[in-house]
Order: sequence, then C-alpha cells, then structure tokens
Amino acid sequence: MRQGRFPTGLIVVFLVLAFFLLFAPVRTVRYTAVFYILIVTVAWIYARALPYVVTVSRVNTVERGIKLQDIELRLRVRNRIMLPVPYFTMADTHGQLFTRSNSWLITLKPFEEQVVGYTVQGQSRGEFELGPVTLQGTGAFGMFSWQRRFAAPGSVVVYPTIHPLNLIYRQGLPSGNLHVENKMYEDVTQFRSLREYVAGDDMKRINWKASAKTDKLFTMEFDSTLYFPVLVVLNFCRADYPPRQRESLIERAAEVAASVPFYYATLKQEIGFVSSGHLPGESRAATAPIKAGYGHAQGILELVSTIVPGEGHADFSEMLYESGVGLPMGTKVIVVSPPFDRQQADVLIAAQRRGTSILVLQIESQVERTEDEHFAGALQVVPVRRLEGETVHD
Repeated sequence: MRQGRFPTGLIVVFLVLAFFLLFAPVRTVRYTAVFYILIVTVAWIYARALPYVVTVSRVNTVERGIKLQDIELRLRVRNRIMLPVPYFTMADTHGQLFTRSNSWLITLKPFEEQVVGYTVQGQSRGEFELGPVTLQGTGAFGMFSWQRRFAAPGSVVVYPTIHPLNLIYRQGLPSGNLHVENKMYEDVTQFRSLREYVAGDDMKRINWKASAKTDKLFTMEFDSTLYFPVLVVLNFCRADYPPRQRESLIERAAEVAASVPFYYATLKQEIGFVSSGHLPGESRAATAPIKAGYGHAQGILELVSTIVPGEGHADFSEMLYESGVGLPMGTKVIVVSPPFDRQQADVLIAAQRRGTSILVLQIESQVERTEDEHFAGALQVVPVRRLEGETVHD
C-alpha cells in the first residue's frame, strides 16, 4: 500500500508558509499562512487515512459460466466512516479471462456501499483466479495521492460448452422410467389400460372386477419401461490424440464428456464418471460415483471443467475395473476417446463380451480419419467429427 506523501513542490510551499508564519510582520499574513498550513496538513492526514476507510470484497467468491458466454463478476466497495471519499479508481485483476472493461471511477458518500460489476468470457474451460483489486485516488482538494491493493481472492470456473445430444436407447433393465416398445421391459407397477381378452393372454393379467361388471374378460396392460445406470469413460491422455489438432480434439472430448451426463440426467438415469485425466495438483484420476440427479451431473461438469490431460496412453482396464466406481448390473458404458490402438480395443471388446453394453463416441479429426478393421463390428463406434446434436443409435 502506498500512502500520500508530500510532493517536493508542496514541501517548498509548506516551508514558505512556515517562514511567513514565523517572520511576517503583518498579522493577516501570519493568519493566512496558518490557514493554508492547516489545509495542507488536514489534506495529508486525510489522504493517509483513506486507504483504511475503504474496503473491497467480492459478492461471490466463486462464479461459474459456460465457455464463450458472458459471466458477471460483482465487487462490493464500502466507506466505513462518516466523511465522504473523493473520486478514486478501482481496477480488478481477471487473469486470462477476456473483458472489455474492469475498472471504475467511484466516489462514496458517508457510510455508503456500492456494488459494481463487469462481464468476462472464458476462451477455454478451466478455473481462473481473480484478484487483487487496486484502488488509486487523491485526498481532499486533489492533494496527496494514495493507493491500496486488496487481495479479494476469487475464482471463475468456466464450463465446456454443453451440446444437445439425442441418444436412442433400446435396452437396459426393467422397471425404470424410460418408455420403450419392447414388452420384455413391462412394468407391472405402471398400469396403462384395459383391453378385451385375446386367446393366449396370461390368466394372471385378467381384471376380474372389470370382467364381472361387463360379462366379458378384460386383460390389463402396463407401460413398458427400462432403466440403466451410465458410466462415462473419458480418455484424456495426450499421447492417444493425434499431434495435429491435438488441443482442439482434447477440448472437443471434454465437451462431449460434459454433455452426456446432462442428457441422461434429464432421463432421470444414474450417471458416473471416470477419466484418465487428473485435477490440478493431484496425481490420481478424476472420478465420480454412479448417482442420480442434476446436482450430481453438475459435480461431473465441475470435474470435466478443471481436469488436465494425463501423460502416456489410456488404460481402459484400469479405468473400468480399478477406478473404484464399479459397474452395476446393466450399466451402459459410454467411452469418449480418440481412435484406439489394438490393446485398448481388446479391453473394451472383452468387457462387451462379458455383458457390458459399450458405446464409443470416437473423437476424430476431419483431416485425419482413422479406419481400424480390427474391431469393426465388435464395438459400436460413432465418429464425432463435430458437435451438432446428431442422433446416436444404441
């Protein structure tokens, strides 16, 4: 913090005034010298006090938003004394976030509190630190500059873009909340209608009360519904992505991995997450257990927003069986990955042969396309060369 100091010119003026005060023969001159000496002294004391009477804090220490969309940041500035604070400038530090303006010219009345705000945009996903906030101004009569820096720590979490998906489901476990045509997923707890008995109908489905009233046999029909937990497996190892367009493909993979949980959250399915990436400052892989709800999908989005790519090649066996997340019966595994090598493909093929339903959303470059006949037909692979809400058949 830099407080108000006497400029050299004012020191000279102060000495001249002191000379007139001590040696001027005319009393009026001495009184005038005293008056100006008091003004300069008060202005200097006031300028020294101002950095301590103004406080700055953030309305929210953590803000969240989606990449390339406006995120509003707000600061609260307050005058703690009964004297006004003359005009001063306040500027916030926003790191790598883009903004058109992050400074203000402010004056405060006695005990006044103001909230100022500005918008930023994140050009990439991640967590970005905010602060410090710098205040600069002058004391009374424009004399004696002052400056103070407030730490005002905060952060902005920039989410990857969430894209609309349309994943068609055809199999899972009975007694869920997703309506299908397949009668094998009929849920006897969800009555739908009555129809006249047809030869071959199960006698247990006859509604005897309705049949007794009409002297005809009626069979009960139920809704066909299914349920399946979902595990999103994100290959976030840099070595698996082609060198050309590597960074853009990694970000596309993050966007796909972030979009899938929200799609299934709207279907009220349970979702989990496993990645070969890790959180900053940690060595273990970023994971989330299989749970239901938008709050859990939001937690997965937080993970995807902040994880950093790992080194080497992804080990799908470790991610599927040693991550600690687990694979409940009927789990649908959605793998988000660039094209596999043979060893990686063999792990997924083996898992599918053991009954695990696997759908691969393969992140491909429009320039470098890979066709691997080694697992053609053994895995269901949907190439993702752009993100425009294309329908994916399961």
